[in-house]
Amino acid sequence: GFDNVVSDPEGSVMRTVPLVAAEPAPETNAPRIVPSVSLISLIRARHLTESLTETAGGIEVGGDLIPTERDQRVRLSFGPSLLPGGDHIVSALDVTEGRIDMTRLEDSTVVVGPIGTASPRQFAAPVGPGGSLSSTLIQANAINTLLSGQFLRPAGTTAVSVMAGAAAFMIALVVLLLPAWFAPIGALAAAAAWFGLTRWAAGHGSLLDPLAGFVAIGAATVATTPKTPAPENN
Repeated sequence: GFDNVVSDPEGSVMRTVPLVAAEPAPETNAPRIVPSVSLISLIRARHLTESLTETAGGIEVGGDLIPTERDQRVRLSFGPSLLPGGDHIVSALDVTEGRIDMTRLEDSTVVVGPIGTASPRQFAAPVGPGGSLSSTLIQANAINTLLSGQFLRPAGTTAVSVMAGAAAFMIALVVLLLPAWFAPIGALAAAAAWFGLTRWAAGHGSLLDPLAGFVAIGAATVATTPKTPAPENN
Protein backbone atom coordinates (compact mmCIF):
# COMPACT_ATOMS: atom_id res chain seq x y z
CA GLY A 1 0.00 0.00 0.00
CA PHE A 2 1.06 3.60 -0.55
CA ASP A 3 1.73 6.13 2.20
CA ASN A 4 -1.53 8.05 2.36
CA VAL A 5 -0.45 10.74 4.82
CA VAL A 6 -0.41 13.59 2.32
CA SER A 7 -1.66 17.16 2.49
CA ASP A 8 -5.40 17.68 2.57
CA PRO A 9 -6.50 19.46 -0.64
CA GLU A 10 -9.26 21.28 1.24
CA GLY A 11 -6.80 23.20 3.38
CA SER A 12 -3.56 23.15 5.28
CA VAL A 13 -5.01 21.26 8.27
CA MET A 14 -4.96 17.47 7.99
CA ARG A 15 -8.53 16.23 8.36
CA THR A 16 -8.78 13.56 5.65
CA VAL A 17 -6.50 11.01 3.99
CA PRO A 18 -6.95 9.15 0.67
CA LEU A 19 -7.74 5.45 0.90
CA VAL A 20 -6.91 4.49 -2.68
CA ALA A 21 -4.96 5.76 -5.64
CA ALA A 22 -5.01 4.90 -9.34
CA GLU A 23 -1.91 3.79 -11.17
CA PRO A 24 -1.26 1.90 -14.43
CA ALA A 25 -0.89 -1.85 -14.11
CA PRO A 26 2.64 -2.97 -15.06
CA GLU A 27 1.42 -5.68 -17.47
CA THR A 28 -1.35 -3.89 -19.36
CA ASN A 29 -0.85 -0.23 -18.48
CA ALA A 30 -4.58 -0.16 -17.68
CA PRO A 31 -5.55 1.86 -14.58
CA ARG A 32 -5.88 -0.11 -11.37
CA ILE A 33 -6.85 0.76 -7.80
CA VAL A 34 -4.04 0.67 -5.27
CA PRO A 35 -4.96 0.61 -1.56
CA SER A 36 -3.25 2.82 0.99
CA VAL A 37 -1.31 1.62 4.03
CA SER A 38 -4.29 2.24 6.29
CA LEU A 39 -6.66 0.33 4.01
CA ILE A 40 -4.20 -2.57 3.73
CA SER A 41 -4.01 -2.60 7.54
CA LEU A 42 -7.79 -2.97 7.72
CA ILE A 43 -7.74 -5.78 5.15
CA ARG A 44 -5.01 -7.65 7.02
CA ALA A 45 -6.56 -7.16 10.47
CA ARG A 46 -10.02 -8.31 9.33
CA HIS A 47 -8.70 -11.03 6.99
CA LEU A 48 -10.62 -9.54 4.08
CA THR A 49 -10.08 -10.08 0.38
CA GLU A 50 -8.20 -7.31 -1.42
CA SER A 51 -11.02 -6.85 -3.92
CA LEU A 52 -11.90 -3.16 -3.90
CA THR A 53 -14.92 -1.53 -5.52
CA GLU A 54 -15.27 2.23 -5.87
CA THR A 55 -18.80 3.61 -5.50
CA ALA A 56 -20.30 7.08 -5.36
CA GLY A 57 -20.57 6.83 -1.57
CA GLY A 58 -17.26 5.22 -0.77
CA ILE A 59 -15.19 2.06 -1.18
CA GLU A 60 -16.46 -1.48 -0.74
CA VAL A 61 -14.01 -3.87 0.91
CA GLY A 62 -15.03 -7.43 1.69
CA GLY A 63 -18.69 -6.51 1.38
CA ASP A 64 -18.44 -3.54 3.76
CA LEU A 65 -18.78 0.07 2.60
CA ILE A 66 -16.30 2.63 3.89
CA PRO A 67 -17.86 6.10 3.47
CA THR A 68 -15.51 8.55 1.80
CA GLU A 69 -15.52 12.11 0.57
CA ARG A 70 -14.04 13.74 -2.52
CA ASP A 71 -11.20 11.77 -4.15
CA GLN A 72 -12.03 8.75 -1.96
CA ARG A 73 -10.66 10.43 1.16
CA VAL A 74 -11.82 9.31 4.61
CA ARG A 75 -12.30 11.85 7.37
CA LEU A 76 -10.16 11.11 10.40
CA SER A 77 -11.74 10.44 13.78
CA PHE A 78 -8.90 11.33 16.14
CA GLY A 79 -8.84 9.26 19.32
CA PRO A 80 -7.36 10.63 22.57
CA SER A 81 -5.52 7.34 23.17
CA LEU A 82 -3.63 7.81 19.90
CA LEU A 83 -2.46 11.36 20.55
CA PRO A 84 0.73 12.38 22.37
CA GLY A 85 0.51 11.08 25.93
CA GLY A 86 -2.32 8.71 25.03
CA ASP A 87 -2.81 5.26 26.57
CA HIS A 88 -1.97 3.47 23.32
CA ILE A 89 1.35 5.24 22.77
CA VAL A 90 4.23 2.89 23.62
CA SER A 91 7.90 3.87 23.69
CA ALA A 92 10.13 1.71 21.48
CA LEU A 93 12.82 1.98 24.17
CA ASP A 94 10.44 0.56 26.77
CA VAL A 95 9.73 -2.37 24.44
CA THR A 96 13.39 -3.17 23.73
CA GLU A 97 14.33 -2.91 27.40
CA GLY A 98 11.51 -5.17 28.52
CA ARG A 99 9.50 -2.60 30.44
CA ILE A 100 6.35 -3.36 28.46
CA ASP A 101 4.24 -6.49 28.88
CA MET A 102 4.25 -7.82 25.32
CA THR A 103 0.80 -9.36 25.77
CA ARG A 104 -0.40 -5.76 25.60
CA LEU A 105 0.46 -5.75 21.89
CA GLU A 106 -1.15 -9.09 21.03
CA ASP A 107 -3.85 -8.95 18.34
CA SER A 108 -3.06 -5.27 17.80
CA THR A 109 -2.16 -3.30 14.71
CA VAL A 110 1.12 -1.56 15.52
CA VAL A 111 2.36 1.57 13.76
CA VAL A 112 6.06 2.24 14.30
CA GLY A 113 7.64 5.65 13.81
CA PRO A 114 8.64 8.96 15.42
CA ILE A 115 5.87 10.91 17.13
CA GLY A 116 7.60 13.92 18.70
CA THR A 117 7.34 17.46 17.43
CA ALA A 118 10.89 17.11 16.09
CA SER A 119 9.95 14.21 13.81
CA PRO A 120 10.73 14.97 10.15
CA ARG A 121 7.14 14.76 8.88
CA GLN A 122 4.81 17.04 10.79
CA PHE A 123 1.38 18.08 9.56
CA ALA A 124 -1.01 20.75 10.79
CA ALA A 125 -3.90 18.99 12.55
CA PRO A 126 -7.08 19.98 14.41
CA VAL A 127 -5.67 18.27 17.52
CA GLY A 128 -2.25 17.72 19.07
CA PRO A 129 0.34 19.95 20.78
CA GLY A 130 0.81 23.18 18.89
CA GLY A 131 -1.81 22.13 16.35
CA SER A 132 0.37 19.54 14.62
CA LEU A 133 0.87 15.76 14.56
CA SER A 134 3.53 13.48 13.14
CA SER A 135 2.71 11.34 10.12
CA THR A 136 3.00 8.29 12.41
CA LEU A 137 0.13 9.43 14.63
CA ILE A 138 -1.97 10.52 11.66
CA GLN A 139 -1.50 7.08 10.13
CA ALA A 140 -2.39 5.42 13.43
CA ASN A 141 -5.59 7.46 13.69
CA ALA A 142 -6.46 6.69 10.07
CA ILE A 143 -6.14 2.96 10.75
CA ASN A 144 -8.10 3.28 13.99
CA THR A 145 -10.88 5.14 12.17
CA LEU A 146 -11.24 2.22 9.75
CA LEU A 147 -10.98 -0.51 12.38
CA SER A 148 -13.39 1.14 14.81
CA GLY A 149 -15.87 2.20 12.14
CA GLN A 150 -16.17 5.63 13.76
CA PHE A 151 -16.65 7.48 10.50
CA LEU A 152 -17.37 11.20 10.41
CA ARG A 153 -19.48 12.79 7.68
CA PRO A 154 -19.99 16.52 7.22
CA ALA A 155 -23.67 17.36 7.47
CA GLY A 156 -25.22 18.68 4.28
CA THR A 157 -25.60 22.41 3.79
CA THR A 158 -29.40 22.11 3.77
CA ALA A 159 -29.48 20.22 7.06
CA VAL A 160 -27.18 22.74 8.75
CA SER A 161 -29.21 25.67 7.38
CA VAL A 162 -32.50 24.18 8.61
CA MET A 163 -31.16 23.48 12.10
CA ALA A 164 -29.46 26.87 12.38
CA GLY A 165 -32.65 28.54 11.13
CA ALA A 166 -34.71 26.66 13.72
CA ALA A 167 -32.33 27.82 16.45
CA ALA A 168 -32.62 31.41 15.23
CA PHE A 169 -36.43 31.17 15.11
CA MET A 170 -36.59 29.88 18.68
CA ILE A 171 -34.36 32.63 20.03
CA ALA A 172 -36.41 35.22 18.10
CA LEU A 173 -39.59 33.96 19.82
CA VAL A 174 -37.88 34.11 23.21
CA VAL A 175 -36.73 37.68 22.63
CA LEU A 176 -40.16 38.82 21.38
CA LEU A 177 -42.26 37.10 24.04
CA LEU A 178 -40.11 37.59 27.14
CA PRO A 179 -38.73 40.74 28.80
CA ALA A 180 -35.86 42.45 27.01
CA TRP A 181 -33.44 41.75 29.86
CA PHE A 182 -33.85 38.02 29.16
CA ALA A 183 -32.47 38.30 25.60
CA PRO A 184 -28.76 37.84 26.50
CA ILE A 185 -29.59 34.88 28.76
CA GLY A 186 -31.70 33.28 26.04
CA ALA A 187 -28.97 33.82 23.44
CA LEU A 188 -26.31 32.25 25.69
CA ALA A 189 -28.60 29.32 26.44
CA ALA A 190 -29.31 28.82 22.73
CA ALA A 191 -25.60 29.01 21.90
CA ALA A 192 -24.82 26.44 24.59
CA ALA A 193 -27.57 24.17 23.24
CA TRP A 194 -26.20 24.51 19.71
CA PHE A 195 -22.70 23.69 20.91
CA GLY A 196 -24.07 20.63 22.71
CA LEU A 197 -25.86 19.58 19.53
CA THR A 198 -22.67 19.81 17.49
CA ARG A 199 -20.83 17.66 20.07
CA TRP A 200 -23.66 15.11 20.12
CA ALA A 201 -23.78 14.97 16.32
CA ALA A 202 -20.01 14.46 16.13
CA GLY A 203 -20.34 11.54 18.53
CA HIS A 204 -22.85 10.01 16.12
CA GLY A 205 -20.73 10.49 13.02
CA SER A 206 -22.11 13.78 11.68
CA LEU A 207 -20.21 17.07 11.61
CA LEU A 208 -22.18 20.29 12.04
CA ASP A 209 -20.67 23.70 11.42
CA PRO A 210 -20.74 25.35 14.88
CA LEU A 211 -20.24 28.82 13.40
CA ALA A 212 -23.46 28.62 11.39
CA GLY A 213 -25.60 28.25 14.49
CA PHE A 214 -23.75 30.91 16.47
CA VAL A 215 -24.11 33.42 13.63
CA ALA A 216 -27.82 32.65 13.22
CA ILE A 217 -28.48 32.97 16.96
CA GLY A 218 -26.54 36.23 17.19
CA ALA A 219 -28.28 37.72 14.17
CA ALA A 220 -31.73 36.76 15.46
CA THR A 221 -30.95 38.21 18.88
CA VAL A 222 -29.78 41.54 17.44
CA ALA A 223 -32.62 41.79 14.93
CA THR A 224 -35.44 41.13 17.42
CA THR A 225 -34.15 42.87 20.56
CA PRO A 226 -36.14 46.11 21.07
CA LYS A 227 -34.03 49.20 20.55
CA THR A 228 -33.90 51.77 23.32
CA PRO A 229 -35.00 55.11 21.86
CA ALA A 230 -32.49 57.90 22.02
CA PRO A 231 -33.33 60.65 24.53
CA GLU A 232 -34.88 63.76 23.02
CA ASN A 233 -33.21 67.10 23.47
CA ASN A 234 -35.53 69.88 24.46
